[in-house]
Amino acid sequence: LDEDDTLVVNDSVESYGSVEQMNVKTRTQDIADIKSYHKHRSTFRWRQVTQELWKQKFLILIVFLLEVTLLIIGLVVEDWRSMSWEAWVSIEITIITLYLLIANYFPPGFVFLAAMSICYGLNIIDSEQAFEGFSNTGVITVGVLFVIAKAIELSDVLR
Repeated sequence: LDEDDTLVVNDSVESYGSVEQMNVKTRTQDIADIKSYHKHRSTFRWRQVTQELWKQKFLILIVFLLEVTLLIIGLVVEDWRSMSWEAWVSIEITIITLYLLIANYFPPGFVFLAAMSICYGLNIIDSEQAFEGFSNTGVITVGVLFVIAKAIELSDVLR
């Protein structure tokens, strides 16, 4: 601000009555922006959810048919009737995990960690089984390759 109460921004001059009026205008605008932001964040968008589900309709249909098929097989086939609840829950977790990976709702690491946590929480696997895969050299190699692939992608070497 210079001495005649004008604000110079990017070589343009906007006149305000006084510094106090300018502060009141900016505070009012800031409050309006905050209210607008929170209103926008709190509104649940059913239209977007239904559009996303409609885009995924074939995947949802395939998962539903797979579930019905497993139910029928479980009722008809003798060997499947003798399966414990842990086996059935493991099959369901595997199907849900595959669905979430294909639908790409969450990052793969989160999906696998959630699936492992659910199995661990239900005592389907113990802590030794849950974490023994991380000590496998194949897993470590794939992790290193992901880091290298991301570095190559960011460096634009392949373009």
